[in-house]
Amino acid sequence: MSTSTRIQRATLGALAAVTAAALTAGCSDKAEAADPETLLDCSGGQVTSTNVDHDDTTKETRTPQELAAAWAAAQGGAFSGGRKVAYKSDERTDITFADGQGKATAVLSYRNDDRLGWRLEKALNCA
Repeated sequence: MSTSTRIQRATLGALAAVTAAALTAGCSDKAEAADPETLLDCSGGQVTSTNVDHDDTTKETRTPQELAAAWAAAQGGAFSGGRKVAYKSDERTDITFADGQGKATAVLSYRNDDRLGWRLEKALNCA
């Protein structure tokens, strides 16, 4: 094999490696978490957000699913639709509530705090 053929093959190999690295940069095995608001299907486009305060002296022991059920029960039927986990990781869980047509009209986003457990971070719903 000639020197010029070796150089061409080495160059092609290096280009292939650089291209593969560029195509996979920023990729991970975990699915990216979408902004919770993008999970909503509001016909009018209006979204309301609830401000959330926490007691930083008490550890929460319930799961996001249990917290979402308790939140829904406390809202007097406003979150009465079907409930599903739209995103789940060790750090964050998003739970959507759907209306009778299956459209997500509310989303509760929980963040895990190592010291305090799962905390409601965002509560959004269609206006």
